[in-house]
This record gives sequence, C-alpha cells and structure tokens, in this order.
Amino acid sequence: MKTHLLVVPSKETEELNWIKPLNNYLLSLYGNTSNYQTELSNFNKLRQDIRGVNADNTGLRLYYTYYSQVELLDLRIPWSKIRKVEFEWFEAFGTGPSHKQKSLAFEKASILFNIASLLSKFAKSKYDESSQDDKAEQGTKMTIQLFQTVSL
Repeated sequence: MKTHLLVVPSKETEELNWIKPLNNYLLSLYGNTSNYQTELSNFNKLRQDIRGVNADNTGLRLYYTYYSQVELLDLRIPWSKIRKVEFEWFEAFGTGPSHKQKSLAFEKASILFNIASLLSKFAKSKYDESSQDDKAEQGTKMTIQLFQTVSL
C-alpha cells in the first residue's frame, strides 16, 4: 500500500546584499577592509545561492552552511551596528504578501523553515524512488530518517 506524503513548500526570498553593511561595519572598526573582501563576497554569494536550491544533499548543505554563518555573525557582531539590512521573505502557503523585517532572528527562522521544507521534499523524493524499485524497505527507512532529522 502506497502512502501519500505531504511536503512543506519553501519560502521564497528577495536578493540581499550583505557586502555594503558588513563592509561599513568593518570599516568603522579597522579603517581598511581589503583583507575581508573575499570573505564578504563568499558570504554574500552563499545567501544568493540558497535561493531556489534543489531538495538534495547539496541544497541542504548550502542552507546549513548559510545558517551557521548567520549564527556566527549574530554572535560576533552587535546587530544594532548593521541594522540597515532588511530581510524579505514571501509566505510559503499561498500567495500572501511578503514580510520584511530588520531582525536577524527573522532571517534565521526563515532559513530553518526552508531547511524543514527541503528535508520534507527530499524525504518524499526518496520515498517515491524507493517505491518504484525493489529496495522499498531501505528507501522507507531513509525517508523516515529524513522526516526525523533535527535541524542543526
């Protein structure tokens, strides 16, 4: 008997440029930010890369990496110094309006929501694959593990 699994849709987000606010903060501290440009560009690119990832190991790895970087940013930089960053995320269920906030907690919550969404999509794809071949038991076990995965 085939079970039907529900997946959680992902939230969409608008582009965000981390380089300018972080560069301004570092400039106020050190006076020169040329040593940090590669890291700033990599961090900004990571934020752009999470938009529209596939529900697979690569997509999950990108989201986990971005979340850990945002968490480290939150621990090391006083958010009140770079509050000019505005995060915009769209409602996952339906066509509601977008939500904008300058809170880093909002960004982290949206990232965690999308990690859960990717895990549910990945689990469903593994379950669908396993029900088409003779490895159904192994695929079902992996599906269950993906649904039980605790984010971070």
